[in-house]
Amino acid sequence: AQSGNITFNIDNAITINSSLVINSAASNSLGNSGDIQFDSENITLTAAVVGANNLSVGNGGNISLSAGNIAVNDNSVLDTQAFDLRNGGNISLSARELISFSNSEVNTRGGVGGEIFFSAQDLNILNSNILAGIQPGLGEVNQPAKDVVFDIAATVTINNSLISNLV
Repeated sequence: AQSGNITFNIDNAITINSSLVINSAASNSLGNSGDIQFDSENITLTAAVVGANNLSVGNGGNISLSAGNIAVNDNSVLDTQAFDLRNGGNISLSARELISFSNSEVNTRGGVGGEIFFSAQDLNILNSNILAGIQPGLGEVNQPAKDVVFDIAATVTINNSLISNLV
């Protein structure tokens, strides 16, 4: 069975501090992980983990953040993984104005990792990792990794960070 979805539809602001939002399929299940969706004017994650992982034989879930401004800070992690030959989920961040990452990580891996998509007016990435691709030892031969896409209208600033799509 697939786990259900976790959805936050909040008008003004979503602030998650030192907390976990996890939607996983357990190691003994046969289904997919559900999705996690945040929709608000402002989204702030501080020392937070948002994960839609599959620890068994299904696909990882998708994570979607949609807001006017998105800030991901202080060792926060957005993570979708599948731990067999299945797909890691997609991670999408869409902001009308600014997406800011500081000391944080986005990770989607599996037999085939999911797509990572950023869309905003401006993007700042500082001391952070953006990781996609095929989990070593899990990918099928000739199976391409998914894309990492930055659709930014004005300015991109990347300092002391890693952006990787590994196969």
